[in-house]
Amino acid sequence: MDFNRIQKLLIVFFLTFNVYLIFLLIDRMPIHSTQPKNSSAVSVVQDMKNRGVIIRPDLSAESEELPLIKTEPNNFLRENQTQLKNQRYSLNREGLLTSTFIEPVTLEFDIDDSTKGLSKENAQIFRNKYLLDETMFINGEAYSNYWYSNQEGILFCRMTAVDGTPIVDGSAEIRIVFDENFNMIGYTQTFQSDYTVLEEPKALISSQEAINILERRIETYLPSDSEIVSANLSYYQSLSTDYFNVYTPAWEIIYYRHEGTITQSVIVDAVRGFVADSKTSQ
Repeated sequence: MDFNRIQKLLIVFFLTFNVYLIFLLIDRMPIHSTQPKNSSAVSVVQDMKNRGVIIRPDLSAESEELPLIKTEPNNFLRENQTQLKNQRYSLNREGLLTSTFIEPVTLEFDIDDSTKGLSKENAQIFRNKYLLDETMFINGEAYSNYWYSNQEGILFCRMTAVDGTPIVDGSAEIRIVFDENFNMIGYTQTFQSDYTVLEEPKALISSQEAINILERRIETYLPSDSEIVSANLSYYQSLSTDYFNVYTPAWEIIYYRHEGTITQSVIVDAVRGFVADSKTSQ
């Protein structure tokens, strides 16, 4: 048997074993709760409204489908960092790029304390004028989902996967920080390589069921002064190894608490039905 044939067989074996290992690890991931019934979810949502919780997005009882995806570790930011100009930057071992502009960058559109979100028009201006500037950001065109948090003074620019679904766990985003005059003063950036679909799409819990899961946990129970501002289908990194990362569909639920102007972001695993992450900011 010649060397080339042995090499090809080893490659096939490695790829097969890699896929097997992924599914083995996924199957062993803990399930922290079971999926609630739709009728129960509807009742919980109505109870929340009755006690004063404001729900802005239209919640649905319909189940959607998305597959799990895989990415591989990369050194893309490290290999392209020298293109950046007029900023001081550093990269840590995990691939997080942290940068500060030497001079604050003034935006060509207005945002202020009352700004909630980013309009399509302003998002397009920001993309064309700033994100696509290779001296400001590395491969900014790959970040096509935008969300502005006025509580934090941060603009989140996220990479997307299947059907434009954003990756929201922080592993594939540019997080831009503004000063008190709403000029850009710096950012952090993470990057993921092209994704691979692992298997057939899975049936997901509905947005109503995701809200129900929050209500059934003491840690994520929504107080009566809460206002749910978004409930969006997304991806989060559910598994990370030295050789690959697995991303699972999830519901990202963002709500404000008017007392103390607290913003809460909660990620609910849409396949297994449990709270995967919860972050608070003021």
